[in-house]
Amino acid sequence: MAYSKTAGAGIIFHRFPGFVTIRQEWITRCSSKTTFNPDSSRMCSCYFTIEDYERDLKNELLGSPLKRILKKTAISHTGTGRNSRKL
Repeated sequence: MAYSKTAGAGIIFHRFPGFVTIRQEWITRCSSKTTFNPDSSRMCSCYFTIEDYERDLKNELLGSPLKRILKKTAISHTGTGRNSRKL
């Protein structure tokens, strides 16, 4: 998905994690037929559930727009298509 097509749809793109075991799990779940560089690749937010995100307490308390902060232990749910749960 190109950024220009997703900007208004509430979709964000996450960098691959630095933590080795979680990163390897993301790579395995991508199961891409083409080679890709996880250092420059991104994972679409549609492959994560609401439980995969931390609460943005700071912005909740300040009444500011909330940020979707992915938990460090979050594993993508690739192959499941778009989540049925809205974020």
